[in-house]
Amino acid sequence: MKKKWIIITSVSVILFGAWLVGVIRLNAVAEKPQNEVYQVGERVYYGNNYFEYSSEIMDGYSLEVLSAKVYEYDAYLEKMGIETDPTTKWRAEYVFDLEIRFYNSGGTDGKGGVPFISTYLASTDDRLTVNSELVGAMYPHLGEDPYGFSIRPETEMILHLPYQMEWISWLYVGDEKDYLEESDFYLNVTQYPVKQVVFIRDGAGLPT
Repeated sequence: MKKKWIIITSVSVILFGAWLVGVIRLNAVAEKPQNEVYQVGERVYYGNNYFEYSSEIMDGYSLEVLSAKVYEYDAYLEKMGIETDPTTKWRAEYVFDLEIRFYNSGGTDGKGGVPFISTYLASTDDRLTVNSELVGAMYPHLGEDPYGFSIRPETEMILHLPYQMEWISWLYVGDEKDYLEESDFYLNVTQYPVKQVVFIRDGAGLPT
């Protein structure tokens, strides 16, 4: 009886060892997440990457961040020639403006286009989103509160995208101005299978 239990135990140990080796090998060869970090002024190609679903692939599209600058809200309205404040909900006191050139080389019409909700600006502490009502005021042809945009094949377009903090951010970010001016941010371009981001700092791309 004792010999039988020794045999059973030995077989169990061997099987467990074989399973463990298989798991280790599988993890070793598994495809690791890919990340690509670009700088202001570098061209980022969407390629066959997307945000959440493969139906969002925008092969032919690319972008180049030209500049990044933090503004007080009212000063930003004046700079952009907006006479009436279009924001109907709570808003932060500052705007992080990104000047971006978008290209469509003709590979696709972009289907749904570039979605603002996925093209967010993130730091280690918070995520800034596009104030789409400001976008609508600056670019009326996109509508009053656009979710995104697309451009015709073989064309390009420069947009100013106004990023702002959400109200919940006040609970843990602290001083808004210092946070925006001193933090490192990353503009999310695509998520899968390659996560492409652009490293952003206040004043990037502007003359010194």
